[in-house]
Amino acid sequence: MADESWLTERIGEAIRECLEQGFELPVYAAIIASNGACAFFRFVDAGDDESVVPELMAQHPAEPGMVLPVNIIFSDPTGQAARMLIETTEGIPPLKVLS
Repeated sequence: MADESWLTERIGEAIRECLEQGFELPVYAAIIASNGACAFFRFVDAGDDESVVPELMAQHPAEPGMVLPVNIIFSDPTGQAARMLIETTEGIPPLKVLS
């Protein structure tokens, strides 16, 4: 299995930014890689008012894992949405809140 720690880090940063932008829990994330690999997560309160826990809801794995570029779409129960396009494993790409 491919090392996708870079993806986990980017998602963590994006979830923090979504919450700072006023998104409400649960936050949903659809992750779509250029090779068709995809996953759908729900992020819920971890119970400590400081962190969230990811719950995998669905996935379609593909070899060799999530291939760049990767699009992530975030949504919350109020209809807020955001997008992140990851084109490299370095740095943090911008989160674009959609109106």
